[in-house]
Amino acid sequence: MKIEIKKKMVIINNEPVFLYGAELHYFRCPKSEWSDRLDKIKNAGCNLVSTYIPWLWHEIKEGKFDFYGKTREERDLDGFLNLVKDKGLYCIVRPGPYIMAETKNSGIPEWLLSKYPEIIAKDRDNKEHPAKVITYQHPVFLEKVKKWYQSVNDVISKYQIDMDGPIIMYQLCNEIGMFHWVTNTSDYSEHMQNKFADYLLKKCGSVYKFNYNNITELIKDFVNGKLKNDDAIKLHYEWGRFWREYIKEYVLILRDYAIESGIKVPFIINIHGFKDLSLSSRGMDYPIGLSQLYKTAEIDDVVLAGDFYPGHVSYDSYHDLVLSCALTDAISQSEQPIFSAEFQSGRLSDRPRISPNDVDLATRTCIANGMNAINFYMFVSGENYDDIGLFGRRHDWQAPVDFKGNLRPHYFKIQHIGKMIKLFEKQLLNAQKEINTYIAFYPDYYMTEVYDEQTKGILSKIADERDAFFYNGIGRLLTAANISFDAYDIMKEAVIPVDKVPSLWIFSTKWMDEEIQKKLLQYVKDGGIMILYPTVPEFNLQGEECRILADALGIKEFYIKKGWEQVDVLNIDSVFVNQRMVINECIGEPVVWAMKNGKKEYSGFIKDYGLGEVLMLGIGMEHDYSYKLDVIRAIADKVGIKPVVWLEDENLSATIRKNGENSFIFINNYDEIDRKTTIKYNNNFLFDGMELVIPKRSGVMLTIGCSLVDDISIVYSTMEIYDIVKNKNYLALFTKLSTGDTGEVVFKSLKWEPMRDEKNDVIIISKGMYKVKITGILGQEATILFKMSNSEGKINEN
Repeated sequence: MKIEIKKKMVIINNEPVFLYGAELHYFRCPKSEWSDRLDKIKNAGCNLVSTYIPWLWHEIKEGKFDFYGKTREERDLDGFLNLVKDKGLYCIVRPGPYIMAETKNSGIPEWLLSKYPEIIAKDRDNKEHPAKVITYQHPVFLEKVKKWYQSVNDVISKYQIDMDGPIIMYQLCNEIGMFHWVTNTSDYSEHMQNKFADYLLKKCGSVYKFNYNNITELIKDFVNGKLKNDDAIKLHYEWGRFWREYIKEYVLILRDYAIESGIKVPFIINIHGFKDLSLSSRGMDYPIGLSQLYKTAEIDDVVLAGDFYPGHVSYDSYHDLVLSCALTDAISQSEQPIFSAEFQSGRLSDRPRISPNDVDLATRTCIANGMNAINFYMFVSGENYDDIGLFGRRHDWQAPVDFKGNLRPHYFKIQHIGKMIKLFEKQLLNAQKEINTYIAFYPDYYMTEVYDEQTKGILSKIADERDAFFYNGIGRLLTAANISFDAYDIMKEAVIPVDKVPSLWIFSTKWMDEEIQKKLLQYVKDGGIMILYPTVPEFNLQGEECRILADALGIKEFYIKKGWEQVDVLNIDSVFVNQRMVINECIGEPVVWAMKNGKKEYSGFIKDYGLGEVLMLGIGMEHDYSYKLDVIRAIADKVGIKPVVWLEDENLSATIRKNGENSFIFINNYDEIDRKTTIKYNNNFLFDGMELVIPKRSGVMLTIGCSLVDDISIVYSTMEIYDIVKNKNYLALFTKLSTGDTGEVVFKSLKWEPMRDEKNDVIIISKGMYKVKITGILGQEATILFKMSNSEGKINEN
């Protein structure tokens, strides 16, 4: 028994597996109900159960452990893992040391904090950190963590997959760096100051680049927020890069502790960042977590997994999920799948409510955009025993399975998708998202988790512009226009490969480091197409003049006009923008301009450079008006970027995952009204040009060229196919009228023949090819019966 991470899949015993998981906290569920809850997880189509293992629950007093239920039966971790094994489910364990999970002290034992207060992080005034977070590498903390790992892993290790057990992955800590971000307070303890001094001396050799004579004075003023001249922003970025290395070291220490205590399965690090904004949570800050954990992504056997909590999924926010998938993939190692270790299937509070369609649309959106592993959080409601809960006794989470084991409506949405995944698992896993272009991810633009009065000005400008013009601007517009993209980390490689990244949309502020500017320029020289927006950089991130791109492109003088502006973009007039460049001299073919006093003020151009091409898009715009979809399409078309698919109704979203002849077409409707469309792929109508109805707030996964079982392959289907039952002579195919009151499936088979009944019409197209047309009511389930070509007699209706 073995597990591998390769080809963007989880491979178990040489077979690719789509991980479809559910979070169940054994310590919040009566032991007598464990079996029932695991059965409900399995019946939902899930093949995985995930659970935190709270340190404070199992080591109530220092050195006194209970993993076998001696003090309370819900502490029987050994019994729970054995039951998971008996149920035939895979398992992810998450033993901390931090687990959060709405537990007191985020899972850290109270005795640890009270007996060893020196381990608690410090703020700038040398007081306890407002979140009471622990200094991660404090030697006392690490000593206690090592003992915790040794004890808990005595139980965990014997249930790993190589021991014929269910455990396939092991999470190290939880949402590392999150407390520092949400409180805008880093850890300024003496331990951290000493570590930072060592980092600076090792990197710089001295303090020559700062306006100080010695490093002690420099760090003292940094902690107190009293740095001289330009040193504040310089130290900010050095501190951020130091933190990335520090977190990586912490993860490596935990990994070593785990390996030393018998853990052999791959490790997971999960990433925080979705921000709760009442009805909708937004993912604009999610890349801050990616930035904090950027160096951790370099560890070979550690998989990055995002925490995706979009709240209410709508047309105005679904791009957050698309971007989060792409950006996570960009910094991950090339073999790793896109994975969400905590994927919203409920919400901590009971208001606002999460609807079944929110869960359905979020799941479909992420699978469409390449996600190959999902763990729903929370899947089962629970109760906080022995006063371990941060918010009291109840831990409902609007979970698909409630306190009493009753099934809520979104359970069945998850179940339906789970059935489709199981049916098409290998084909879906091997199908890659088809893309038109790439967007650049510059992690240093997200090194904004902590700021002070000296750095707030610059960092706020960067954050405001990236949120408006990258996340809610070009990122949202490309998504809504069905211009399918992936993300490329422009810090990862020394040279951007043109053969892999033929076109690249670069968000830029006035600050960009010299190395990145040189890299982008070389990319264009090598033949790349670069769309640079909304400005060209003039300084590096330390505030020093750096005009490499501007000078190379011939942009001598320009200034920025902020506020409401109207410009013409190509042949589209009166485009509302939030800011624009005013370029004194247009040095290429004009692309953007504004008429002022009867003259054109140029804000964008296109020109050849080396073997490539640059489109300087000197405007900052958001997706606030629908006509801007025409604008983004015109800009993309100007540099030869075409949508993969064309939809008659542009308010729908369409994505294709494809591998050879196998294609999965995902069409989602995030609006509150039904929509109708035809769809083209490579300028050819799909589904014989049939008009598809996509009901409000729903989605479909349609198949083209996929095989089913026993010599049956689908030429195309306008219905979702989700299950098959067969015996020696007969086969039943379960479908759903997903796109109208009439559905079509075209099959190829020399072995099986579809059978006519009063609900369907079978048309013989040619030998071994059939079209089955089913009529009914939109959303109705329908069964197509097949018989062996040479079989006789009646089928058993049961």
